[in-house]
Amino acid sequence: MKTAIKIVAPAALTLFLLVELIISGMKGHWDAATAYAALLVGLVAAAAVVWQGYLIKQQIAFSTYLDLDKEWNSTEMIKARKIVHAPGSSEWTTPSIRGRRTPLSVPQ
Repeated sequence: MKTAIKIVAPAALTLFLLVELIISGMKGHWDAATAYAALLVGLVAAAAVVWQGYLIKQQIAFSTYLDLDKEWNSTEMIKARKIVHAPGSSEWTTPSIRGRRTPLSVPQ
């Protein structure tokens, strides 16, 4: 419901301003037509800025995902994961603070 209000309210306001602009222009009320035109252009500019912000947010999230995926699948990370958990075993080794490896048994 909130999403519908976010979409319908600006669309209704834009339509209202456009209709009032046309009516004011047809009747010769140029001061009112100028005010409606300024409001309409301002509303369209604000919508463009919000849309661009949404696109930038998506691009940053996708870029972060690609960077993390590249790091996760790097040869160093694959080697590190194989050291911590050997394929086919039920034990995990975790490096301690001093750099020793201590085995951990996995509960079954």
